[in-house]
This record gives sequence, structure tokens and C-alpha cells, in this order.
Amino acid sequence: MDDRMIIDLFLVHDESAITETEKAYGISLRRFSERILGSFEDAEEVANDCYLSSWRLIPPNKPYDYFRQFLMRIVRHLSFDRLRVMKAEKRSAEITELTREMEECLPGNGSTEEAVEEKLLRETLNAWLLGLSPEHRAFFVRRYYFAESVREIASHTGASESRIKTALHRTRSALRDYLEEEGYLI
Repeated sequence: MDDRMIIDLFLVHDESAITETEKAYGISLRRFSERILGSFEDAEEVANDCYLSSWRLIPPNKPYDYFRQFLMRIVRHLSFDRLRVMKAEKRSAEITELTREMEECLPGNGSTEEAVEEKLLRETLNAWLLGLSPEHRAFFVRRYYFAESVREIASHTGASESRIKTALHRTRSALRDYLEEEGYLI
């Protein structure tokens, strides 16, 4: 079943949409989450949470042309949320209490300024990414957005691992220079 048909099932709230999504993308969603979390069991839960989120987000969204990316973005956010929770649970109660106390004193938690700054940084990064060659952009996004290993990137793109490592190093340096030029302190 193709993406358009799956999305049409979501739009009419047909539960088989979830089954079809699992068949089409379940393995890649779990692998992506597992790369971030390091746990197959947690990745399974994230994939299931992704299906529930998709159920809630379609409609109103109709990601006909970008369904895989739509799902991967949900999994990415859910995985990093779970990772934050897992790390928070490992902190001692005293550190958690101290953190909470400091949050009451410090500005910037969800402020308008912070939201605007985040939006500007996102736009700056997107503009920079568009200036990269398609190959370097693919290396960069696969590594730093989808958390793929250099070996996985090589397998998908056919480029050698050493070429990818060199390209990533140069791309990071270029990004650092670009952000400094744009006024972001690194």
C-alpha cells in the first residue's frame, strides 16, 4: 500500500492505517529510535507512540508528499523526549530539587525572546543547509538529524567512510564559521 492510500485511511479514521503504517515503516522507525535511545524496548514504545501521534495529527495534516519524513520527525522528537526523561530519572533527588529551585530564579524558560531566537537560528541553519551541495547536505542531515553512523551513511550513499568523515568535518567547520559570521557565539 502506498503512502497516499495510508494517509487516506488516517483521514477517515480507519484503524488499519496504523497497521499499514507499521508494515511500511515500522522497522525504519524502530531503528531510528534505537540509534538515539540505545534500547530496542524503548524504541518499540516510541514507534507505538508515533502511531498514536499520527492518528491525532492526521487530519488536519495531510502529509501526502512527505509521509516518511513526517513519521521520522515524530519519532525523533519522541525519542529525544524519552532520552531526556531517562537522563532526568538518573539524577539524584537533591540535584533535581536544586534544578527546580534555580529554574524559579532564572529567566528564559519559554520566554518570547527565547522562542524568537530559536526561530531565527532555525531559519539561519536552513539557509546554510540550502547552500551545501546535495551530497554534503545528505551526509550532514543523515548524521546529525537522523543519527545514522558513518557506516550507515556510506551504505546508503555509496560514498566511502573516509570521504564522509572528511566531508562532515569540513561541514562542521563551515557551519561554525557561518554561525559566527551571523552573530552566534559558539
